[in-house]
Amino acid sequence: MNTGEPWLGLSGEPVGFADCDDTGPSVYPDAPEVCDGVQNNCSAIAIDPIEVDNDGDGYIECDGWMTEGWLSSEPPPLVGIDCNDGNDSVYPGAVEICDGVSNTCAETPPADEIDHDGDGYVTCQFNLATWAGSQFVQGGSDCAPLNEQVWQPDCTQKTCGDDGCGGSCGTCQHNEHCLESDTGSFCSPNP
Repeated sequence: MNTGEPWLGLSGEPVGFADCDDTGPSVYPDAPEVCDGVQNNCSAIAIDPIEVDNDGDGYIECDGWMTEGWLSSEPPPLVGIDCNDGNDSVYPGAVEICDGVSNTCAETPPADEIDHDGDGYVTCQFNLATWAGSQFVQGGSDCAPLNEQVWQPDCTQKTCGDDGCGGSCGTCQHNEHCLESDTGSFCSPNP
C-alpha cells in the first residue's frame, strides 16, 4: 500500500493502492473483469454471475478462463459455454430430452419437439413435468406431425380400415370388405 513514502523497490513504482491479491496479476484495483473465477477489481461486489455455475451442470457462461487461467478455489468448469445457466439439462453436448428446448445449445429445439401442424402434439415422448417449450403443446407421440386433424391412432366407430396413423382398426373376414364413411367404418358382406 502506498503510504506517501518514496518507493524503494527494485522494479517500477506501484501504480495503485492496496492490491487485494498480490499473487494474481489479473487482480488489482480497477482491473477489468475477466473470466477466471475471481473478482478482478478488488471490489466488495460478488463475482460476476457469468463466472458461476448457477444450475450445477458443470458449465459457466464464459470461457475466457481457458486462456486466463482459473483462479477460484472452486473446481474449474467444464470446457464450453453454458447457453442457459438456469437449466441443468441445457449445456454443450447434453443429451436431448423431450422438453421443448435444445438441450445442446442449438438455436432451435429438435424437430421432434416442435408442433409442426399446430394440433398441440409433438412426436417425442411428452412429459408435462419436464416440458419447457411452447405452452400450447399438450401431448406427445404425434403419429401424423403434418396433419392437424390426427395426432393419435383413432378407431372410434371403426371396426376396420386405417386408424389415421398408418395402422389398422381391424380386418374383415375373407367374404367381407371394409366400408368407410364420414361417421366410421364397418365390415360389410361382399356383393
